[in-house]
Amino acid sequence: MSTMQPAANGAPQTWYVLWCQERCHKSENEARRELLTMAAAQIGAEILLFKKAKQFHFWLDRCPGERYVLITDWREAQPCMEVLAHKLAEKSVSGVPSAMPEMTVVLCESERQGSRATEWARTLGEDFGSVHAFKRDSVPSSLLYGLVKQVFSEPCVTDRSGNFDSSSFSGEYSQESSSFEPVRPYTSREGSSTNSFGSHH
Repeated sequence: MSTMQPAANGAPQTWYVLWCQERCHKSENEARRELLTMAAAQIGAEILLFKKAKQFHFWLDRCPGERYVLITDWREAQPCMEVLAHKLAEKSVSGVPSAMPEMTVVLCESERQGSRATEWARTLGEDFGSVHAFKRDSVPSSLLYGLVKQVFSEPCVTDRSGNFDSSSFSGEYSQESSSFEPVRPYTSREGSSTNSFGSHH
């Protein structure tokens, strides 16, 4: 279970779901943006949208120390990691902590792309945090309480009337305990399990 650190006033610290993808602001993703906003709110998070890794870099410069999860595609994954590598280098010189993502999810469009992304993720050091690559139709339902699967599957999950189907979302955020409630672990083909926040154990 991942536990939120309370702010100075005792309230849970704000955390963010970052979506970095070139077409995230386009009309074709309007439904996805609305669903992401709703799903993130259910687990106590706010969303931020970035077209490019450069914007992600600007945000890290302005808002150091924030807690966040990064969701991106294969095209922006490597530039985003280059941004984080730059931040790690700054930390080694200045000693000032620079927030790494709690988790990075790389969404892939094909098996081949997914294999490449997985192999690439294995080359990253532990300092980059937990990095996972999935084909869009193979995202585990337990990852980030179901948010990634519901929002980024093709198409977005809706009910028969065309409204967003919040009943399929498994996330639950407890304001009283300032923590994430766990969901059923995902077991990969290799037999390793993934906790509800997406980290292998």
